[in-house]
Amino acid sequence: MLCSGYGIDGLYYGFPVAEGYDTLQRSTCYRFHISDPVPFTKSLRVMIEHKGAHQFPDGHWDGYMERADDFSSVAYWYQIEPHKPFPAFPPAQERLYDSNAIVIEGESLIDSAKSSEDRPVRQDIGGCSGGAQLFFTPKNTPASVVVDFNVPRDGRYRLMVGCTKSWDYGKYQPYLDDTLAGKVIDLFNKSVIQTPVINLGVYDLKSGAHEMGFATTAKNTESKGYYLGLDFIELIPIGQ
Repeated sequence: MLCSGYGIDGLYYGFPVAEGYDTLQRSTCYRFHISDPVPFTKSLRVMIEHKGAHQFPDGHWDGYMERADDFSSVAYWYQIEPHKPFPAFPPAQERLYDSNAIVIEGESLIDSAKSSEDRPVRQDIGGCSGGAQLFFTPKNTPASVVVDFNVPRDGRYRLMVGCTKSWDYGKYQPYLDDTLAGKVIDLFNKSVIQTPVINLGVYDLKSGAHEMGFATTAKNTESKGYYLGLDFIELIPIGQ
């Protein structure tokens, strides 16, 4: 039996695997109950403790706060036949997570890009949102690339980006409209992977065109280059 979650009848099973510990990043907890099954005869109730850590503005922490986290779970079991018919699944569209996030694919921004060296290009790459990314390949530093994106309405937004890491990628400082946005991102990795979603902060944005920039002056000592792969920009409305 496979149980996804943090608790079963008050007991902890499995170990979380975290993409990161920032807002809107994901963690997965799983356990195959083969050598230590959870027996039942008629039904099994699985409960998830909906609490977590939170830091308050005055600096103190509470590790048992009720939070607006989103959980999903799956379970497999051995079925003795014959069994009663299972109820029909709702249509796939009704089972999708309902998000009001605005996602802008990196490859859709290539035409608007302005760069210090060769223009970025589209690179088809497995694992990317939409199957492709904006690929910027400077040979030297300093180097930068700026893209235009549109905000549909005035509001307060959390700004997120998704990038690619690889063995020849650099360290990049993001900018929003010529203002520093978040911290320097080290995009080096020994193999090609997609980053967890990167939180660049919360901003009050007017509707219309804005600029997202990435500048590099350095790289990881193990990296062979200064490349950048922008998978997507994501805007999450706050309080709307």
